[in-house]
Amino acid sequence: VPAPAPPTHTLPPSNTSCPPHKHTHCPPPDHLSFCRFTYEEYEETADWLRTQVSCLPRVAVICGSGLGALADSLTETITIPYKDIPHFPHSTGQPPTPTGHRSQVSPRWTGTQWARGATGASIQLANTRDGIHNDLAYQEELPELWSVLTRPAELVGHPNHGLPDGGREDGRGAGEGVGGEGGSPGAGDGQGINRLLTPSVEGHNGKLVFGKLNGKHCVCMQGRFHFYEGYPVSKVTFPIRVFHLLGVQCLVVTNAAGGLSSDVAVGDLMFIKDHINLPGFAGQNPLCGPNEERFGERFPCMSDAYDSGLRALALEEARGLGFESFVREGVYCMVAGPSYETIAECRMLIALGADAVGMSTVPEVVLARHCGMRVFGISLITNQVVLDYTSTQRANHEEVLKTSKQRSQDMQRLITQLVGRMD
Repeated sequence: VPAPAPPTHTLPPSNTSCPPHKHTHCPPPDHLSFCRFTYEEYEETADWLRTQVSCLPRVAVICGSGLGALADSLTETITIPYKDIPHFPHSTGQPPTPTGHRSQVSPRWTGTQWARGATGASIQLANTRDGIHNDLAYQEELPELWSVLTRPAELVGHPNHGLPDGGREDGRGAGEGVGGEGGSPGAGDGQGINRLLTPSVEGHNGKLVFGKLNGKHCVCMQGRFHFYEGYPVSKVTFPIRVFHLLGVQCLVVTNAAGGLSSDVAVGDLMFIKDHINLPGFAGQNPLCGPNEERFGERFPCMSDAYDSGLRALALEEARGLGFESFVREGVYCMVAGPSYETIAECRMLIALGADAVGMSTVPEVVLARHCGMRVFGISLITNQVVLDYTSTQRANHEEVLKTSKQRSQDMQRLITQLVGRMD
C-alpha cells in the first residue's frame, strides 16, 4: 500500500466550532471544550420534557453505577430514553438521534493513523482532546471523513475496517470506560468505528424516570454521563440546567467510590461533606467560558456545596433505619478516569484529605450550586484502594457492581426517606 498523502483538512476557524449563541467571541481552538450549549438550547429541552410529563419534579436524583434500582421504586412513572430527548447525550450504545444540534467540540488533530476512503483520498483519523465526541461534528465539518466513519466496509488496506487494533486510536476504546460492556471492536465484527461513537458503561442504563418518590414529585437519571467516555464537561452536566429550568430545587447525587481513608470500609455509605475537583484544577470546570447570568453568578461559592441541613436530615433518617454502623461522612475526590488510581496517586489523595475517590459527581454538583440548588451527595464505598506495593489486590469494575447490588436496597430506603422529608 503506498504511503498516505499529507492531510488536506485543516481545523475550521474557531468561530465555526460553536453553535449560534449571543456572544460573538469563541475561545481559541485549544479551548474548544469551553464552548457550550446556549440558554435557548437548555430551554428547548426543558420545554420538550414539559410536553411529556404532567407534573414537574422538585427533586432530581442521579443514580450511580449499579444504583439504578431506586428509579424502579417510583410510582406514577413516565420513562423517557435519553436518545429521544433533544440535545441529550447518549450513554447506552444507541446511535445518537440527530436533533439539529451542532456538536460542542470540533475535532482537534492529534492522531497519526490514516485510512484510505473509497475515493482514494487519504484522511487522518484522530480523536479530540476529550476523546471522540458527537458524530455531527464530523458530518457537518468533514463530510468526507464522515462518509468513512459511517461506511466502514469501504475502508481498505486493513482487515479491521482500515484501522489497526480494531479501530482504537490510543489503545483504549471510548466505550471501554471502566469495565464497560462495549469492549474494543474486533476484526470483522461489522461495527468498526461506530462502536467508538456510542460509548456505554456497564451498570448505567440511559433514561429519565419521572414519578413520585415517597409522595414527592421526582426525576431520576437512570445512568449518568462521564468525562472518561469522551464527553466534554459541558455535556456531562447538560441535564442539570435542564432540571433547574423544570423547577428542580434539590439534587441528590449518588456514586460508587473507592475507599481511601481508614475511616471508611467496603459497604459503607459516605455522606459527602466536601469534594476535591482534580479535573477542575486542570481547567475542566463546567463553568469555564462565558457566564450565563440567567443561571447564576460568575464566581459561585463552593464552601457550602453540600447542604448541611440535608446531610443532618439524612443522618437522622439513617439512625431511624438502624444504619449507624455503616454510615460515615467524608470528602470525595474526583479523578478523570477511566484507569484506576496508582498507589502513588492514592497516597497523594489521602495527603490532600480525601476519604473516597471516584470518576463522577463533582461537575454536576458545581453546576447545580451555580443554579442555586441544594445538594445531597452519597458515595457507596465499593472497594478499598490499593496502598501497598506488595499487595496482590486489583481494582475492578465487577467488584464495584457486586457491592452496589448488595447495599443498594439500604441506600434506596435511605434516599426514599430523605426525599419524603425534603421541603
